[in-house]
Amino acid sequence: MHPLMVRASLGLSIAAVALACEGNNSLPAGPSGPAPTSDQVLATNATIRYVGIEGGCWGLVTPQGQYEPVSLASQFRVDGLAVYAVVRSAPTAVSACMMAPLVTVESIRTR
Repeated sequence: MHPLMVRASLGLSIAAVALACEGNNSLPAGPSGPAPTSDQVLATNATIRYVGIEGGCWGLVTPQGQYEPVSLASQFRVDGLAVYAVVRSAPTAVSACMMAPLVTVESIRTR
């Protein structure tokens, strides 16, 4: 491929990423939480956040950091929803977003 075509293609890719990231499509700036070990349970207050990347992903913002639940019940898929969640590490799970340590939600309720 001609070098100018590579540059144009790269420029379009960067522009597409920038447009996809506009607005409130990302978790608030902050560190990911420490990945819980397989036998560790984390019970904490959290705020649900929607991230509009890779088709859309959901995150939990907690005082300990940010986590990505591998399965979040549809009634809790509300951006900004305040919840109390009990989560456990999901070491074998995979995610298209990979934005924070993956966790399995053991229980969750609004607060």
